[in-house]
Amino acid sequence: MITERLTEPGTLVQPGTPIFRLQNTTRIRVQAKVAEQDATRIRVGYPVWIRRYAEPNRVYAARVSAIFREADPNTRTMIVEAILPNSDGRLSVGEYAEMRIGLRGDSRSALTVLQRALQYDEHQRPYVWVVEKVHRHTHQPTTYYCTMHPQIEQNEPGICPICKMELVPKEQPADYIARRRYVKVGLSDGERTEILEGLKAGDQVITFGFANLVEGDPVFPTEWTTRGPRQITPPQFQPSTPSHGGHGH
Repeated sequence: MITERLTEPGTLVQPGTPIFRLQNTTRIRVQAKVAEQDATRIRVGYPVWIRRYAEPNRVYAARVSAIFREADPNTRTMIVEAILPNSDGRLSVGEYAEMRIGLRGDSRSALTVLQRALQYDEHQRPYVWVVEKVHRHTHQPTTYYCTMHPQIEQNEPGICPICKMELVPKEQPADYIARRRYVKVGLSDGERTEILEGLKAGDQVITFGFANLVEGDPVFPTEWTTRGPRQITPPQFQPSTPSHGGHGH
């Protein structure tokens, strides 16, 4: 395909003078400038996903075909290249696209959590908050007391003899509590992070509402919507049916 005419019609040219610039567009080279520290982790054959701005809902899959290891002295980046077939001419030379590069050559299942759920302690050790079910001993009685007169306590519901207010449970029973779980992290795509150690499939990880959590806090799992938690407060305590309490997740 002729992509550029370099000489005007009627011009007398000498042997070796370029007249046209030709391109074979049946295969397109897609290149990305990658930060030096990231490019050193990439290998030929690693998977690549390419999205054109002209087709935001379509993703092209390819493999890394070449890595130019010489870093640009100004930007400290290296060029990573992939080749896409273009027999239908859909792709245009010179257009911009988004390239996502996998950091593993093979595809395997991995345990991941949302990036926002990952926290770090004062020693920069990563951890997440998980929901743990409480196994209560049914033979232990619940203590009821008066919020206005804490000295008034008894082992069954009733009325405060001083202010006539209804007694409330001293410790609100909860079905779930929050536990800090230290983890070993792997790769991340900015949205989800791979967990290598510390979690197992089926663990419930708290992704919202953990800003003020402390170890052992009662938690109340609830669905999270675009407006926040669907249910703000846990069900009211019923002596015959223990309720939930605490933070949302």
